[in-house]
Amino acid sequence: MIWVGLTGWGDHDSLYEKQSHKLTTYASHFPIVEVDSSFYAIPPQRNIEKWMEETPSTFTFIVKAFQGITGHLRGDIPYDSRTKMFEAFKQSIQPMKEANKLAMILLQFPPWFECNKENVTYLRYCRQQFSHWDIALEFRHRSWYNEQFMEKTIAFMEEDEWIHSICDEPQAGERSIPFVPHVTNKNKTLFRFHGRNIYGWSSPRKGENWRDVRYLYEYNNEELTDLAKKIENLSHKTKESYVLFNNNSGGHAAKNGKQFIEKLKLNYIGLAPRQLHLFD
Repeated sequence: MIWVGLTGWGDHDSLYEKQSHKLTTYASHFPIVEVDSSFYAIPPQRNIEKWMEETPSTFTFIVKAFQGITGHLRGDIPYDSRTKMFEAFKQSIQPMKEANKLAMILLQFPPWFECNKENVTYLRYCRQQFSHWDIALEFRHRSWYNEQFMEKTIAFMEEDEWIHSICDEPQAGERSIPFVPHVTNKNKTLFRFHGRNIYGWSSPRKGENWRDVRYLYEYNNEELTDLAKKIENLSHKTKESYVLFNNNSGGHAAKNGKQFIEKLKLNYIGLAPRQLHLFD
């Protein structure tokens, strides 16, 4: 099965006639969503429970790991130890896992996370911490897919049953990765489409609006057709494929996501009913 959704549910104005009930309205259009807020702070369980209540039983979440886990956080982590940080994160989303509404946890590592022994050791530590969880791995440094390391990287992910996060993104040197069509987990594979704005991807991360430039891109019909073929070619190698559009800056993700669903002729059963706001 191929599941298509977006990263976050707050930035897609084209989906909402009103500002209330955003997640429920989102769930009437798409069957999955990526939770990005968990990257900035571990969410309290009351938030997790609220999100589950606002979505159908068939709706699932891909939760982005806290930035302290993936090494984005500058300075000390806000926990007494690394182990306690992992435990706090797992405890937060445990209700989602128990309700079968957690598709996976996404560990996206930063552009300075290179392929070396120290980082491989840390990845093994992460896998051990999440030993009974479905977790996806996304790199941002090209060294993992260089000719000398490509086969070892894929074999490493297969051995530890990482879900491969296969990305479509601008090709902007060592801080971007190529589209690598390798399935490493027979049950689940993740695809994340970041757009192809090479100028925005290469721009310095300065100011409050750098993300608005980085993910400003609309996939055209030819690009979506090509990506759809690639997903279909890989889908027979894994039970479930999850596709996320992350080109949110200009409001293009929702439009492209819907176009992608149409191209793949997908028909989702169990979405939330439309126009619930009429009963406010």
